[in-house]
Amino acid sequence: MIQEHIKCTNSEIGQLLTYYELDLLDERKQAMFEEHLFTCEFCLAEFKAGHALSRSLREDRERIAEILRKTDSDYAAEVSKIQVVRPAAHPSPGIVEKVKGFLDRYTFHWAVVPSIAVAAVAFLILLQSPNGKIGINGDDAKLHMRGGKSEGIGKGSITKGVDALLPSTPIRYDETLLHEKSLSTLSDFAEAMKSYSAGDYQTAITLLEKLAVSRANSYDLQVYLGSANYMSGSLERAVENFSDAARISNGGSAELRLYYASALIKLGRAAEAKGVLESIDPQQGEFYGKAKEILGTLN
Repeated sequence: MIQEHIKCTNSEIGQLLTYYELDLLDERKQAMFEEHLFTCEFCLAEFKAGHALSRSLREDRERIAEILRKTDSDYAAEVSKIQVVRPAAHPSPGIVEKVKGFLDRYTFHWAVVPSIAVAAVAFLILLQSPNGKIGINGDDAKLHMRGGKSEGIGKGSITKGVDALLPSTPIRYDETLLHEKSLSTLSDFAEAMKSYSAGDYQTAITLLEKLAVSRANSYDLQVYLGSANYMSGSLERAVENFSDAARISNGGSAELRLYYASALIKLGRAAEAKGVLESIDPQQGEFYGKAKEILGTLN
């Protein structure tokens, strides 16, 4: 088993994660690493943080380019305000003592890692948020770079009128409507949706996230992950999933947009939610009508 061979220290697991993210492992080593990834809470957390960060970097490249074009004095002032506060990760008890044979037996060429690390740090310090924290969540990063505060109602001030209009049930699962038909043949997906339909959202999230590692651009996975996170109260994660689904499918379905906007409203991001609701096509009868009701309450 892979977990018997990997020693999860910050440096060694960081090297493996870098090569895994860059698709530089062959199929056998990738399979071994994935097996370990979903049995080690520490490594999975590291992977999620790194994956979210790389997405944030890509989405904010224009903002970064703008900063780099500033004069030296403006740039110095910008950098002086930045505080990197992401705490150091610590392995779960016992993980550090796992046998390090994997790294001894399989040779990787790590020469490129220092260069990648330096470049990552250079971009990382540019992702400033108003409260001095680095935005790991892609949508949070975008919000921070646009001024930090969303307009409209705050997190704790959702009116009863708005709250009553927001979805209180999950997005309905219908196998016949899947965009990626091959998903229905996967046992993990079938088990995930069985848990999802039964209201066991945490189990569904765990299984869907496992599948999403190798299918990050699956519209269906992001939709149901978002719905499960929405129902379990993990609204930041739900927004992240819905945002990915919308990106993958040119905005996504009217139902997706309604749930996406609802999660934003619950987070106090009404201005963003309005934009999503206004994008719903009038021909989408039921969902368009619901969107108009919510917009009427927000305005």
